[in-house]
Amino acid sequence: MELVSDESFRGPRRRSACRLSPCGLVLGAEHGPGRPRLPCRDASGHVITSDRPTQDCANSAIEERSPGGTLLREIPAPLTPEQQRQKAIDDRKRHEREVQAQEQAHKDRALMSTYSNDSEIEAARARALADYQEGIKLAQQNLGLLLQERELNNKDATNYRGKSLPLELQHRIDANEAAIAGVTSSINDNRAAMDRINQRFDADLDRFRYLEKQQSTQ
Repeated sequence: MELVSDESFRGPRRRSACRLSPCGLVLGAEHGPGRPRLPCRDASGHVITSDRPTQDCANSAIEERSPGGTLLREIPAPLTPEQQRQKAIDDRKRHEREVQAQEQAHKDRALMSTYSNDSEIEAARARALADYQEGIKLAQQNLGLLLQERELNNKDATNYRGKSLPLELQHRIDANEAAIAGVTSSINDNRAAMDRINQRFDADLDRFRYLEKQQSTQ
């Protein structure tokens, strides 16, 4: 194996990788003129040129050059532990972006195959909202009756000011208040569900228009 010092090396000194790889070992398996040279710097900063990777440059960057000094290829240096951790983070983020892009493409195909215009999306919105709207209507009717019952209970309770309410009246009041709370909660739940439906269809409508515009410009 031929080793050349800093003074004898005249080629460009741009750094790349120096590693002990099967490929590198094959390159330097035989001595003799005309073999490529692999200049690199060791840990002390000295340039070492050989026809095969050396242990001194196992963690350095090298260039593979022809005997005449022409750059043949660059071999990247082994990654440091910190670089390996960062690469793992970057690879994971890239994979997540690829998965998101695939999912979005699937949703786009489904959206465009389901609807052909804005009116169909609005019709689907109306169908999705119908049951909740009917549920709110019935609940509000029931709430009206319960509020009337509350007024009657309160009127009966005025006859016992300063006294304990009869057990039967107290039970009526408690049951009425619980029913009012339950119906009110149901109305609020239905309204929240309608808000979510509207948000979903708003997003579908915006995305549909965007994709339709893209198709028209292709």
